[in-house]
Amino acid sequence: MARPINPQAARRSHDDAEVEILSRAGYWISWSRLGDASITNVLDAFHIDNVYGFPPGRFQWARPEDNEQVTPDETPQVEQHVEPVRVPDDEFQIESPEQPQEQQQVDTPPPSPQSPLEELVRIIAAQVASELDTNVASNVLDAVDARLKDFQPVTTDVQHRPQVTVQVEVRRPDKPTEQHDGLFHKEFPTLLELVGAGQHVYLPGPPGSGKSHAGKQVADALGYMYVDISLSNDMPESRLWGGRTADGGFIETLIIDAIRHAVENIGSGSVVLLDEIDAARTGLVTSLNSTLANGRITLPNGDVLEWGDNLVFIGAANTYGTGPTAEFPGRNKLDAASLNRFAYLPWDTDEWMEQAVIDEYLDSTTAYAWGDAWRTLRSNVKSYGLKVFVTMRGARNGARLLSVGMDMTKVMDLVIGNSVPADQWAKINPL
Repeated sequence: MARPINPQAARRSHDDAEVEILSRAGYWISWSRLGDASITNVLDAFHIDNVYGFPPGRFQWARPEDNEQVTPDETPQVEQHVEPVRVPDDEFQIESPEQPQEQQQVDTPPPSPQSPLEELVRIIAAQVASELDTNVASNVLDAVDARLKDFQPVTTDVQHRPQVTVQVEVRRPDKPTEQHDGLFHKEFPTLLELVGAGQHVYLPGPPGSGKSHAGKQVADALGYMYVDISLSNDMPESRLWGGRTADGGFIETLIIDAIRHAVENIGSGSVVLLDEIDAARTGLVTSLNSTLANGRITLPNGDVLEWGDNLVFIGAANTYGTGPTAEFPGRNKLDAASLNRFAYLPWDTDEWMEQAVIDEYLDSTTAYAWGDAWRTLRSNVKSYGLKVFVTMRGARNGARLLSVGMDMTKVMDLVIGNSVPADQWAKINPL
């Protein structure tokens, strides 16, 4: 059964107009549309017997307090046309019969501020209500008023983290403590300390979390040479260590260049990032063992190179090197002797850094809206336990598309939605 309205005010806006009642939801409803229960509520609220208890001509009454009586001959009339407007419950002033004639007009306060979303929902609800029985309409409008918060987007509060100031002591007597300012991952200070100490590091983490970028930042901070090599299951060892040509020459690789730089530049060093190290076959990684542990290598051309703690390898991976997973079935189990040479530093998505990356492309309002939608998507994926990667790389790609004027819904589909089965996307889509 429809709930009867809770009247807040009554009016007649024209001399020959029908009496209208203001519902608690803020809508004026004609007397002829009121149901029996609503009419009873109105008569009780204004202490009258029937509709003729309201004065003829134009008027506007506020609902009296329970201990006040309002009768037709006490009720002042408003001669000026009253435009339809929502009157907040706590601001409507009850007219007093002792007021001078020029002060008896009710000053209708301006409507309270509403967001565009609230205004849109109210307009739609009012249009629907006009086609319904009054009791049903009042129930609909009250429900909309009470549940507007359900239409608000899910938000996750991510405040902007100040740029990280990193202090690291390079553990060699010829290097003082250095300070570096900039936008870094939350684990960057630890990574910088490890590399500065000459410790090889294994970074397991989701795709697009900035592992390769962090390796370059470490090398730049320390003044080291940087080399980035992407490994694969079918890569031959010669891609790492070089080999002889048919005419007796020797082909040197990027790793050999990095090793020579560390050997020849004691005051500097080299960082070698082995990207997708868990995608390489076990034998290829095993060939690194001597280099990782001994600080010495004999090249195919007979050269012997030795170095100290200024040559560091960083292994970037999506797994912990223990074998394939449901998300990464093509990854390999790495040799325990190889893994033992690394310090493990998990490298998850840093949402503060992610928002800062988005901010580089968009104005503050759009940047927060996109970042909020992206974080909500990540939260939805986690809630449903789906194998969908909501990465910092995807957030950046989306921000780039938004910056050229694309619609946010279309961008969300292009960046991730079109790659997810439709039934899953219906569950996690944040827009």
